Amino acid sequence: MLLVSSELIVARAGLGYLIGFLGEGGVYDAMFAVVLVVAFLGFFADRLYQRLVGRLLAWRA
Repeated sequence: MLLVSSELIVARAGLGYLIGFLGEGGVYDAMFAVVLVVAFLGFFADRLYQRLVGRLLAWRA
């Protein structure tokens, strides 16, 4: 989580850079849309990780 948050702050390319660029330009609706995309990507990555761990470590249950 720390790596993702630092990328959002100091990025020179990618979604973090796009959020900062749009925020500085005053295009707040697009900026919040990118923030929502990042939030959904994080949510789905977490769900995928939980499902993967559940299948790989099913023998422990």
